Amino acid sequence: MTEYTADKYSIERVDNPMGVITAQDKFRKGYKGSIFSNEKSILRFLFHWNIYPSQRIEMAKKVIKLKLR
Repeated sequence: MTEYTADKYSIERVDNPMGVITAQDKFRKGYKGSIFSNEKSILRFLFHWNIYPSQRIEMAKKVIKLKLR
């Protein structure tokens, strides 16, 4: 839960939330072919310590929506 909280905190305070989305897409491409590339993989769930790129992207999208209001 600490990793999630830290990411949420930083994404809410970043100047460019679209940059978060771009960076996470680049990380996904870098993981292609790895056992951790599938976010639904049991190996990723058991052995990878950080949250999924898709979770960070969703956080950034929420921040963008809030800033557009």
